[in-house]
Amino acid sequence: MTNFIQITPVMHVRDLDATVAFFTDILGFKAHIHARDYAYVHRETAGVRILLSDIAKTRADSTPSNRPFECYIDVRDLDALLAELKTKLDTLPPDDVIGPANQSWGQRELIVIAPDGSAIVFGQEIASNHCPDPRT
Repeated sequence: MTNFIQITPVMHVRDLDATVAFFTDILGFKAHIHARDYAYVHRETAGVRILLSDIAKTRADSTPSNRPFECYIDVRDLDALLAELKTKLDTLPPDDVIGPANQSWGQRELIVIAPDGSAIVFGQEIASNHCPDPRT
């Protein structure tokens, strides 16, 4: 039996309520905890911890190619997720939804920009050539 359950990234944000609303209203997550300065959102096997923080960096001026990735969420069927979220994604500014696009590293990716400018990336494996096991 394995001991690890999942990894949950922590996003430092300036507007906790807007970020929680983004995850719940746009991306279909459920807010399990939504306190004054902390929230935990979850969908299927993916969780994100959101922390209200004055150290959050302003990312609004970043170009799509150099935005920081706060979360990379692996999915089995990216096109099905896109079809599910399309109506809600269409309410975002056009530059806040990038892709989907097949990448040279064997992933099909959809990038959605959160209210604070961080990139939430959904990726589906499209290649069968995995990286070699570093232990061998």
